[in-house]
Amino acid sequence: MIQGMYETFRDNDRFPAFWECKNGGCLPHFHSSLELSYVTEGTMGAMINGQIFSIRTGQLLMVPSYTAHAYLDGDPSKSILIIVPLDFIPLYAPLFSKKVFAQSISREKFLNDEVLHCLRMILGLGPCSEQNENLVRSYIYVILGLLIQKIGLADTPKGRFLLKDILMYLQDNCLRPITLDSLS
Repeated sequence: MIQGMYETFRDNDRFPAFWECKNGGCLPHFHSSLELSYVTEGTMGAMINGQIFSIRTGQLLMVPSYTAHAYLDGDPSKSILIIVPLDFIPLYAPLFSKKVFAQSISREKFLNDEVLHCLRMILGLGPCSEQNENLVRSYIYVILGLLIQKIGLADTPKGRFLLKDILMYLQDNCLRPITLDSLS
């Protein structure tokens, strides 16, 4: 089992975060947001729940909520990363609370070209704010709709959200005394 830090600050983000990365390595972490990484140049290493992946130019990595993941240093690469809070996509939030993408990497050229187009449009808008949030949300809905249609969804593996349930309980009850009776 991979351990990682819980990026609580991500769970407080109202808007998606997106940027271009160069040789982007990062430590294992998890958060409640969806994370997509599209490799524009080279090969990027990634680890999801202890499984290592190589994502090549033109491929897209999809990381579900509450999934421990890391980006590994290695070959030179460039990618576009987008982190989408589930609250930002209310039409899909209930779906992604029960389902995950049927695979972690998309290698389908046409699909990935469409996703890249949307990602570049989002990047061109600059940081997400109240002025452009509806346009950013629209592009994200297009990306997710395409991925759901072409990649498909699968049921969340049993026990996958145990960590989420524990964190939610602690967040909701942190000011109350926690006893064995209240936990049971």
